[in-house]
Amino acid sequence: MLNKARSWLSVRRGRATAPVRADHDLAIPAERMTRMYVSLKRRLTDKIEDVLEEACVIGDLQTAEELLQVLEYMHARQPVRSGPDRRAQVDRLASLRAEVARQQQLRAARSARSAGRFAGA
Repeated sequence: MLNKARSWLSVRRGRATAPVRADHDLAIPAERMTRMYVSLKRRLTDKIEDVLEEACVIGDLQTAEELLQVLEYMHARQPVRSGPDRRAQVDRLASLRAEVARQQQLRAARSARSAGRFAGA
């Protein structure tokens, strides 16, 4: 609609202009579309990591442990990839393991403290 209005105004003012192409007429190269889809597509592992982190935050360590096992199984089944993405995934799994272990230690320390309080009372 806007392109037609521009053409009409140009003719009305006595100027001849080349027809303006609408945005939907432009062809986007396939490699650019592929890069866009890869950046926008969220991997299943990312979603599971989010749920695992939420389970740690709310203190549901059993769910966090099970989700960590699921991530480890998914990682083991994936074809071997080279490059920084594979290394980042290994590092991410290690940090998630460490976080779950830290949460377990905190819970054990809290329960030991509360057990000591009740025994001393």
